[in-house]
Amino acid sequence: MESGVKYVKNSFGPLRDFRDLADANRQVRAWVMAEAGTRIHGTTRQQLLTAV
Repeated sequence: MESGVKYVKNSFGPLRDFRDLADANRQVRAWVMAEAGTRIHGTTRQQLLTAV
């Protein structure tokens, strides 16, 4: 779990500005769908998000 938190902190947080909590939620959902969820897991070699 710790590496997942580090990934979000380094890949998402520093690159964004948020107007409010709703804006932050919209941005993180879009980021997960476009980037974080489509990457290949380092250990399992599986795509993290296959269908929603």
